[in-house]
Amino acid sequence: MAKGIREREFQNLMIQWSLPMGWSFTAGRSLSRETTQTVVAGQLRDAIVRLNPGVIDGFDVDAVVEEIVATVNAVEGGLVRANDQVMNLMRGHKEFRDADGVWHALKVIDFEQPTGNTLVVSDEVTITVPGKTSRRFDLVYWVNGLPLIVVEVKSPTAKSGWADAAREINDVYATEYPWFFTPNLFAVASDGLKLRFGAAGAPTNLWQPFRSTADDENLSGQADVQRSVELLMNPVTILDMLANFALFDTSGGGADKKYLPRYPQMEAAHLIHERVLEGGPKGLIWHHQGSGKTLLMVFAARCC
Repeated sequence: MAKGIREREFQNLMIQWSLPMGWSFTAGRSLSRETTQTVVAGQLRDAIVRLNPGVIDGFDVDAVVEEIVATVNAVEGGLVRANDQVMNLMRGHKEFRDADGVWHALKVIDFEQPTGNTLVVSDEVTITVPGKTSRRFDLVYWVNGLPLIVVEVKSPTAKSGWADAAREINDVYATEYPWFFTPNLFAVASDGLKLRFGAAGAPTNLWQPFRSTADDENLSGQADVQRSVELLMNPVTILDMLANFALFDTSGGGADKKYLPRYPQMEAAHLIHERVLEGGPKGLIWHHQGSGKTLLMVFAARCC
């Protein structure tokens, strides 16, 4: 962020950078939702009908939407477990019973054609319920009416910059309104000079940059942030991460955990996948201690 640029101006920059990737802009105040609602139900309904031809005629679609919304709003087991359940639903693994009593897994998101989904970025999105303080998210990225990404922006003159934004997501938004984060793939914190993404609720030391291993290592400032936005907020990247790279450990014996990939892990997993499909000679991947070798192998297995 250039010196003196305001938070709202940077929000507008992120929106501008997102539009060429297939996102459309709808102001938060113009969304077809009440401020008490997590889901843009009309967009979700349209997607379910569109993505399930030949099957959906046997369903009461409004009842399906209501069931999905109820799943999104349920956080009794904690945010990580709820997030795991909603991710399973968004991946198309949840079954619904039709009018004849037959169970079907319904698609909620089109992973084969990312831009075939309804992709909306909104600014100043308000969430409220009676008895709670209303909160307003700087940016929300919606896929078929589900809020997959929340962005918080702070001024570069703030003491801790992006870390302040991450703490606000963790300590205020996700704590007071956890049900808005059950569909959340990741959250983004930026001060315009640095950008980090992470699982909502995860400590700030686990929030990471997102780049490409082919990028200039000297890239910094607003140019670096723009590059991060163009890579991370690309619908292809987002849906790839949702389908293959978001992992959960809710097995008990400790705190529930959500794991998101580092960008070199995503690149390496895809290279492994491509090598397997090619059936060519074997290769090597160089690791250093603490680089996430075990997670990489899990990510590679999921990709394949």
